Amino acid sequence: MGKRRELVLGAVARGWCSKKNEKKTMDIDLAEAITDEIMKLPLDIETELTALYVVCTDKQRRLEVLCELHRIRQELSTVKGH
Repeated sequence: MGKRRELVLGAVARGWCSKKNEKKTMDIDLAEAITDEIMKLPLDIETELTALYVVCTDKQRRLEVLCELHRIRQELSTVKGH
């Protein structure tokens, strides 16, 4: 399972475990279907990397994400400049 899909599936599960929903039974097939639909949504890579940077606790990985975010921003500014 990809890291992003794992994060989305975790978010769906946390929604089921929220105070409002804690007494409801988790249906894994439905959770998987919701996750699959979310995974089909188009993403803004800059937003995604920024979010990853915020939650990343490993210093080396955080630096890698920051470098990738910087590289993408430079690439986008070059494309917009043409």
